[in-house]
Amino acid sequence: MSTQNLTSFSFDGLIWKVIPDEINHLLVVEYRNSDEHLADFSAIDLKKKKIKWQGIKKNEPWWIGLGAVKDGYIYLHGFKDIQNPEHKGIISVASDSGKVLWEEKTLSFGGVFSEGILALQNEEEENKVYFLLDLKTGKQKKEYSDVEVLKKLNQVFREKQKSNIQNALHFTPESEYFPKLSEYVQEVTGEQTSLAFDYAEYKNFIIISYYIYSDNKLQNLLLIANEEGDVLWKEILDKSPKGVGMDTFFLLENAVIFVKEKKELIIYEL
Repeated sequence: MSTQNLTSFSFDGLIWKVIPDEINHLLVVEYRNSDEHLADFSAIDLKKKKIKWQGIKKNEPWWIGLGAVKDGYIYLHGFKDIQNPEHKGIISVASDSGKVLWEEKTLSFGGVFSEGILALQNEEEENKVYFLLDLKTGKQKKEYSDVEVLKKLNQVFREKQKSNIQNALHFTPESEYFPKLSEYVQEVTGEQTSLAFDYAEYKNFIIISYYIYSDNKLQNLLLIANEEGDVLWKEILDKSPKGVGMDTFFLLENAVIFVKEKKELIIYEL
């Protein structure tokens, strides 16, 4: 197996979330250092395979997270309070520079689509109020009724479907494909699989994330092979996962993108 197709990145903390920006060909990364109580963000240039920028100037060092990335903008969220995981507040960041563009402290992020940002005023079901915010300024453009919100949420979903990101299909033992995947992995690697698979095909490549028991401990591995069954890359994603995960990898711009042991972001070019 050759490493010439592989580029890896590490950060000052555990990798929490990775979301692509297809407009600027970037991967936006959220990483968190619990010892220092710091959360921060970075962007990787997918074409040059280099970090474009790292670190965002913000007032809150820990109670902040990555909400969404779309059309050159990053949307961060805060939290209602340290005892409540509900999101509150929106920070808009330019994905190509890491520069903060605007902040809305009272509303909660509800989704983003071509017309603007869907924002929520109250979490209580009977008192929810929705607004459309301008993408560039964060200013309120209009208020939405419940019926209009449903339409906008459907629009957000439809626009997501237009993405070039290819996510893996998830298979559990109840699936008719589970035995076939188990047989394939055993034939190619000699390993007895268990619990679940994440599976994708791209051109003449097969990518499978799977689970085995080694010394009575669960492990999550990634296999990249060609149609002839030649192993191109095999990697332990997690030596001791707490359970079965989903979306353990995705494909974008001829590359498989995955995180190893929550510490290393890896781009494998096919």
